[in-house]
Amino acid sequence: MKHIRYTAFVSTAALALWCGSTLSAEQLRYDSARDWRQWELPLGAVDLTALGVIQPTRIERLTDAVRDLDAFDGGIRNAGSNLNLARFAIDGDPATGWAPDPEAEAENWFLEVNLGRAVSAHSVTLVFDEAAAPFELFDLLISTGEPETDVIAAPIEGSLVYRTKERFKENTRHRVTYEIAEIDAEPLQFIRFEPLLLVPDARLVEVEVETIGDNIALGLLERGGAVDVNTNLAQIDQQPLGKARALFDGDLYLGWRAGSAGRGLNDILSHMVLDLGAVYWVDQIRVIGGVVEKSFFGGAITSRHIVSRRRWGFRFYELMTSDGSLSPDGSRLWTKHFSGEAPVHQRSKGLVDHHFDLQPTRYMRIFWKFWDTSCFSFQSLGVRGGSFKVPGCSAGGATDEIQIFGEGFPQQVSFRSPLIDLGEGKNLNSIEWGGEQPPGTLIEIRTRTGNEVTEILTYHDKNGKEVTERKYNKLIPSFKGPIDTTRVAGGDWSAWSRIYSFSGEAFLSPSPRRFMEIDVRMTSDSPDRAPTLDYLAANFTDPLASRVQAE
Repeated sequence: MKHIRYTAFVSTAALALWCGSTLSAEQLRYDSARDWRQWELPLGAVDLTALGVIQPTRIERLTDAVRDLDAFDGGIRNAGSNLNLARFAIDGDPATGWAPDPEAEAENWFLEVNLGRAVSAHSVTLVFDEAAAPFELFDLLISTGEPETDVIAAPIEGSLVYRTKERFKENTRHRVTYEIAEIDAEPLQFIRFEPLLLVPDARLVEVEVETIGDNIALGLLERGGAVDVNTNLAQIDQQPLGKARALFDGDLYLGWRAGSAGRGLNDILSHMVLDLGAVYWVDQIRVIGGVVEKSFFGGAITSRHIVSRRRWGFRFYELMTSDGSLSPDGSRLWTKHFSGEAPVHQRSKGLVDHHFDLQPTRYMRIFWKFWDTSCFSFQSLGVRGGSFKVPGCSAGGATDEIQIFGEGFPQQVSFRSPLIDLGEGKNLNSIEWGGEQPPGTLIEIRTRTGNEVTEILTYHDKNGKEVTERKYNKLIPSFKGPIDTTRVAGGDWSAWSRIYSFSGEAFLSPSPRRFMEIDVRMTSDSPDRAPTLDYLAANFTDPLASRVQAE
């Protein structure tokens, strides 16, 4: 990292982008959507309305994955005919719909929907137009996103394998629901509807996919969260961010893999930690070890083989959560929900669910033995054939996806202003804010001030792993990643003030100063309620010396 220090004499114009609101003679105010967008808002943990109101985002159960597929770049994957009408089957309007062109070849009577991310679903529902007879004979196909492979087991771009297929015959219903009773049919990302017999004026008007609920792990980086994967805690063998993203990217095919552990006489301990970016009410964590077949030879594999070859990457492991509280020694306090080996009937299916009472959660941690000396494995004798028993066995923790579920408003969500340039320095007099605070909720405001800022350059390799400037400069161009520039408070800044007791309280940080930063925390003691923030303002006057000089 490279540090460049700026003093109070830095041009105000150079820092203008840091100030999210117009600086008036007496007040710096944030009360519109345009103003708030200059802040580091954890969108996804909070919503910003068109009127400029900030409110925590509610996590829902039993959601319809079709209703928000646009947020995940989902939509119509393909339609064999009448592609221009296909969107009407997922637009939420029962008055519009899709049907294949009767003049098209029967092989082109299909519609495919991409949910944009993998979901754990309870059911898929097809809704047909009530104004006409429904489709009588049709197939419903479901896919995890698995591609077809060529003769050398490489994925074929643009291809898709549907492992689950259900045929409906002699249908007379306008609402047909396929219940996903077997875990082998989930998770899913793609749905294909194939009418096999056309019915006059029949249309598919809606597709619905009922899921467990909102997956809190999705988008955690964008709302200020983080991930830490370390495959050898004794040596701090941290995995690059680019690789670790596969744990929560919504893509079941691009899973996380660490390779094989080196043999030794001691256990190799590892962990993966997800920081959700806010404190949510959580009661279920689903760890998906492997549900998408990754073939090592050409040709198709039967569904029976798929189930028997689903993967689970852990032997002994522990799963725990934390709301971020620290012990007296500064270490994070964890609540352990599981310790041991997953039940055979679960890990044989490639995914394991952990259920517990609803509780505040910001961090999820899986701790496991990458190399376990308490067991034995078998090593091949090579060309001589056979194998022999050796002490120790490896468990690489291979994971396709981690899904986290809960309900209600976050217990706690925080965000900060940019570094606000006040010009030549102002006498900050008070802080005020407005909004709704139902019983059990709080809006907590803190401030700090200073005269200097520091620019930090952070270097990354092509995999997103942070490296030193020296190492970065030695990389060939194709191995270099982005250089991020961050402006942070300099060495003369004050500590964060205590929490302001009420709106309009006298300013608590040193003043006059050139720069100011504001921290906001919204809390609730129940998942059923949350505060809202309508506006925030800092009141100020010019320093006395400036006023005397002007007079």
